[in-house]
Amino acid sequence: MKFSEHWLRTLCNPPIDSNALCDKLTMGGLEVEEARPAAPPFSGVVVGRIDSIAPHPDAERLRVCSVDVGAAAPLQIVCGAPNAAAGMLAPCALEGAVLPGNFAIKRAKMRGVESHGMLCSAKELGIDDDASGLLALDASLKPGTPLRDALALDDSLITLKITPNRADCLSLAGIARDVSALTGTPLSLPIVAATPVAFDGVRAVRIEAPAGTVVNPVLPAACGARGVIGYRVYDAIMGALAPLVPDRVLAAGEGGPTLIAWGGYDEARRPFGTTEVLVGTWGARLTRDGLEGVSNPLANLGNQPIELIEADLPLKVERYGVVPDSGGAGRQRGGLAFVREYRVLARRATLTIRTDRRDHPPYGLEGGEAGAPSSNVVVSDGVARELPTMPMEALTLEEGDTFTHVSAGGGGFGPPFERDPAAVLADVLDGKVSVAAARDRYGVVIARGSVDVKATASVREAR
Repeated sequence: MKFSEHWLRTLCNPPIDSNALCDKLTMGGLEVEEARPAAPPFSGVVVGRIDSIAPHPDAERLRVCSVDVGAAAPLQIVCGAPNAAAGMLAPCALEGAVLPGNFAIKRAKMRGVESHGMLCSAKELGIDDDASGLLALDASLKPGTPLRDALALDDSLITLKITPNRADCLSLAGIARDVSALTGTPLSLPIVAATPVAFDGVRAVRIEAPAGTVVNPVLPAACGARGVIGYRVYDAIMGALAPLVPDRVLAAGEGGPTLIAWGGYDEARRPFGTTEVLVGTWGARLTRDGLEGVSNPLANLGNQPIELIEADLPLKVERYGVVPDSGGAGRQRGGLAFVREYRVLARRATLTIRTDRRDHPPYGLEGGEAGAPSSNVVVSDGVARELPTMPMEALTLEEGDTFTHVSAGGGGFGPPFERDPAAVLADVLDGKVSVAAARDRYGVVIARGSVDVKATASVREAR
């Protein structure tokens, strides 16, 4: 996402310089990939208006322009740009101007005709690669206005590396909201009047949710993990639509966000606590593999950076990554599960979790396999203990104990033996699929880093 710092500051203008602003954005989770000036340094360039044009007496491709630069008298400038025309506004470098590359403008004679300056293209000013003609300026600009002021070129262009869970920051308003929260500076968004609805073709939607059903529970039905139901409803709808519109639905994903809450006291008896909402795996679809490292399609969430956890809490993240062979096999492979392993550094800590998709792993579609189920494992004094998906009670862990959560993998789409062997090889080389799984689940034989075509054909024919 590339944007103008000046434009951002019209919405939220914190009292910090450009470098500090970029640091705030990066530390707030919006990584600044690049920050550069909107235009390179140049001086002595103003808005000029071509009042008249006459042919050059001794050069067919040159013309003699009379240019109004807001001075007492117009300047005579020889120009060879093909788009120069009477009435046009364009950048005019005056005598003494210095253009990018330390190119100084002096009075000169061009084929016997004096020229008191230069009309410029965008490339000559370093603001674009277009050198086909003069840079045409807005007709409302006043001749003689410094070009840097007229085009707001004393600005910075900032490029953010937006993660998939921060689609709100693909708009300047979204970035301004973050800057406001990070700096405590008031937000000043434009007021946009609502557009009245003029279409009267409205049809009511009727929802039937009888009492006692999973979406309308009554006492004493359990509803402590009510959020999970929303994700199950989404998966159920996608599964129901699959036979009707298979090209428009996804196989099941990780099952919705995993909730992990930590709490306790550090060595100085200061309380600590955090709640993580972990997401990350989609099912496959007709033409694409499942995604990894993104929010569930029904949510807009992101995982906390390891650095933030370890800086603020007596926890160490021993592992964080994707799990090979966990995506449901298919013509399009399901997204891989993610794993996160914590080690307790405090004397004691409490842990509460809410996970899903163990007994009923994410389904595949059109012959695709289900994704791998989730798991939760605590290791205490060298003894591993599998936890239920939703114990809904606090667990006490001691210093040195570890807790490992592995999400479910996404379901596959289509028969696995129809997957392109080249795609299977790419997955093996990327560490997403093992050599054994490539053979057993996809019928693709990998030998010495490449596909054994004959062996692959034999395995697939035998299936």
